Amino acid sequence: MAARLDNFSELARRRGMTPASERVAFERRRATTQEAAALALPDADEIVRLTRLRKADGQIFWIDVTTLALAVLPDASAIGESLYAYLERIGKPVLRVTEKLRAIVATEELAARLGIEPGEPLLHIRRTGYTHDDQPVELTDAYYLNDFYELTP
Repeated sequence: MAARLDNFSELARRRGMTPASERVAFERRRATTQEAAALALPDADEIVRLTRLRKADGQIFWIDVTTLALAVLPDASAIGESLYAYLERIGKPVLRVTEKLRAIVATEELAARLGIEPGEPLLHIRRTGYTHDDQPVELTDAYYLNDFYELTP
């Protein structure tokens, strides 16, 4: 049975909450060898890394760091509320994902951004999103504070 892919905004709305994203950082640089391989890009191609706090009703629930090819997202302001809705608008919808889940403890940097104490438990999910022809389009590291994330069969 396939799991249903929900984005943050859908999860929040289903709970009767108002979703919001706060852009923390937007970095443009050459891809590392690992990033280029994960996104099927030529070595040293340019990428962008978008860091966002994800909130519902003003409360922080997670932070994600998304890596995309520069050609996919040359300007962070183009996203609006939802990265996946943006990708759909530009003809690169996320059609399937692979995810690796693991429990971690918050580093000092993550704790400071999430407003928690270092060492608190977090759920880390590394997701690769694929578009048409099984082309990888996004690589995201997400760090979740609680049970807000749902994987629904």
